[in-house]
Amino acid sequence: MFENMSKRERILALVVATTLPLALLLWGLTSFSSSYFAGQAKLRDLDGQIEREKDRRFSAEEAKRRRLYYRQRSLPTDLNTSRIQYDAWLTEIIEKRAGMVATSIDAGRSNSNKVRYMQGNKPIDVFQEVSVKVRCSGTIGQLMTLLTEFYKLDLMHRISSLSISPIARTGSGAGAEVLTGQLKIEFDISAVSLVDAKEESEFVSELARDSISFTQYTDAILSRNIFGPANNTPTVSSSSRSFETGEPFELTLTADDADENDQLTIELLQSEVEGAKLSQKEGDRRARVAVPALAEEGRFEIKVRVTDNGFPSKSTEKTIAFNVDKPEPKVVREEPKPKPTFKHAKAAVIRGVVQDKSGADICWIEVETLGKSYRLKVGESFKLDDKTWTLKSIESRRVTLDVDGKLQTYRLGSQLDSPEGSVKETVARKDDGDE
Repeated sequence: MFENMSKRERILALVVATTLPLALLLWGLTSFSSSYFAGQAKLRDLDGQIEREKDRRFSAEEAKRRRLYYRQRSLPTDLNTSRIQYDAWLTEIIEKRAGMVATSIDAGRSNSNKVRYMQGNKPIDVFQEVSVKVRCSGTIGQLMTLLTEFYKLDLMHRISSLSISPIARTGSGAGAEVLTGQLKIEFDISAVSLVDAKEESEFVSELARDSISFTQYTDAILSRNIFGPANNTPTVSSSSRSFETGEPFELTLTADDADENDQLTIELLQSEVEGAKLSQKEGDRRARVAVPALAEEGRFEIKVRVTDNGFPSKSTEKTIAFNVDKPEPKVVREEPKPKPTFKHAKAAVIRGVVQDKSGADICWIEVETLGKSYRLKVGESFKLDDKTWTLKSIESRRVTLDVDGKLQTYRLGSQLDSPEGSVKETVARKDDGDE
């Protein structure tokens, strides 16, 4: 066939014969490639549809499980029964488990609101929300116990708001307010009841969780002062440290705290003396430790603790030592003799006897130390040296004086501390010839 072709035709036929298979091969490859990648894209799309279907089914299963979980932890749809159970449970954990005082729990009068969503044009009820308000009082430690007990119940409920304020009483001294350690507590609770939950159930016993560790978070909470500056640590001391054997005695303890309004309580923890007792009046920062009489001397110790009522409460322990010694022998001291008092009678002289205008006799007595003179008629008196001197009679050269009930005679010119003698003695001397 190539013999009858010219050279040009043979070249052209050769070119066509060479390129035609290549073109067919290229076309085949292109067609195969397009079909392959289109198939791969379709496979990827199908895999995506499968994964989405799996996710939808997984989500549906997860939603079903969560729905079942929520149904089990929902309040029963019978709200009257739910409120009665819930009220009884709240009262128990507040008053019995936490030891607080419940002022009011209005679960029986709580409000409920239905929550709906639209499915097309039709509203569908989903759940009812129940609100409960609680008012109570107690310490911060009791509040922690209450919160622990509250969340032990694995119910669809939560505390939506919590209000805490310290309770103070008016103390002495400029109307100071003294913290009592008690708190006024108010909180609101929100609980959920699903429309497809159980009609009735003993949810308190069914949904109680295992014990929650109370100490895991109470230390952090109770060691935090939520009402003001940090609480100061109190101190305790004693000034009296030395006593004597054979007689009972008292140790006086004094507590102190930089927080002036804190109440301080002193306790006796240990004592080396048997029978020692501590007493403290309410509100007083002092205490007394009564110790019975000890027969032996020595050094003894007691251990005490002082605690305040701040937030949080702080305390200090201290060992106080005291000595008991034998009493020193008593030295009997002689009373000093009183100094002799000066007698003015030594300087009192009977100067003489004179007559007044009427002719009556007058005894003239002069006291030089006092610078006084007495002119006495019979029956008149004067005071000298804490004695009463009364003129009884006047004779020619003698006078008789009554000195505090005792009659004494004096010659003219003699001193009052040198009487002649009693009246009887004077009469006797007269009988013997004396003037």
